[in-house]
Amino acid sequence: MHPLLFILGLIVFLLLIWVYPNREGFETSELDPAFLKSYAPFRTFYNTFLTSWEKAILTSMSMNAPPPAALTSPSQTSTAAPATPSQADMNAYINQLGQTKHTSFPPLTDPLPTEIHDRPTFEAIKPRIPTDIQPYLNALTWMNKNIADSQASLAKFGGEGFEDVSSCPAIIQCIDAQKAQAEQDFVKEQRVLTAIMDQFNTSTALKNLMSDNVTLVKKSNDIQKQAQSGELLTKMTSSNEPTITYTLPPGANALADLEASDPATYQEYKTNYAPLFGLKTQFDQINRNLR
Repeated sequence: MHPLLFILGLIVFLLLIWVYPNREGFETSELDPAFLKSYAPFRTFYNTFLTSWEKAILTSMSMNAPPPAALTSPSQTSTAAPATPSQADMNAYINQLGQTKHTSFPPLTDPLPTEIHDRPTFEAIKPRIPTDIQPYLNALTWMNKNIADSQASLAKFGGEGFEDVSSCPAIIQCIDAQKAQAEQDFVKEQRVLTAIMDQFNTSTALKNLMSDNVTLVKKSNDIQKQAQSGELLTKMTSSNEPTITYTLPPGANALADLEASDPATYQEYKTNYAPLFGLKTQFDQINRNLR
């Protein structure tokens, strides 16, 4: 090949690459309205689930953490707060928990954005949209049982190489085909994720478990607030105290009645039987205090 033709062909090829971007740099396509419609309710579920799931995992990790090591010197203290586990730490614990329970649980991820405006955002959130609903059903079932058990316990306790400039049209055709394929893949990916999100959005079991979870979490938060304010301790104390009713024995008011009806006899008893009279007076005073 003549060197001049080779250089000319190389320049044309570079211009084509610049004018027709590669697959990753194609212009953003318009998002599928069906995808956006399914995304909104799915995002609401997913982000709400993440909040409860993270709190449940942190609680489980703290309850199953090994006891602190013994202090090696008097200058050491145990007052330092433990470090908050990272997302990677929590996901490692989730994997271990799933193995222990012989079931599958979903990983923790960053929350989904409120809106998806363009293709880059779509590509960013695509890995976070799950492909299987069952781990989420398992997680909600596990969370709800643990929360309900805790509340019950508390209640009970209280490109190719260039050969010739003549191949330029073929290169253009190839790039156009690549771009068209990328657009088709983009549409297909949205439809796949739409079908997955619709499965979450229409699952009655998932909705029921999520509703129970929201109710149980709210009740737990209310109990926590009552405990912090002291109201819970007051309720538990008052509910555990038996109600005692004091009833006066027969003749308890005989002395007072005698004083009102026959003052002379009352005075006689007071003078002649002073020890017994004093004892009876003390009993009457105790009975009055108990009432």
